[in-house]
Amino acid sequence: MAYQHTFKYRRQLVVICSLLGGLNSLWMPATSLAQSNETTVSAIQVTVNNAEDDPIRADADLTLREAIALINGTLLFSELSAQEQQLVMPAREVSTIRFDLPIGQTAIALNSILPAIARPNTT
Repeated sequence: MAYQHTFKYRRQLVVICSLLGGLNSLWMPATSLAQSNETTVSAIQVTVNNAEDDPIRADADLTLREAIALINGTLLFSELSAQEQQLVMPAREVSTIRFDLPIGQTAIALNSILPAIARPNTT
């Protein structure tokens, strides 16, 4: 049963990665949120660069679980490492999760169900 759920999530994430992969150039601001002068940001772009479903922690990689927590506001930008902060940028209107996963590591095997994205207007 767990294998079927993992496969289902992998298939959905591969589709999401494929859809977002062609749109990357539309959401490429020049500066990260850490370099931005904005004090209040209503929308962010988060780049997932790790296919693991590790616990949330400050390290060099940003996972899908961490990206959702950032967008939902349950993980603060200040709780990220300097490397992770470089993967978060201000966005114009809509918060977005992008994927920049290593070649050959594009399937995310979830350890548990991901939280729902609670913020409206998120892609």
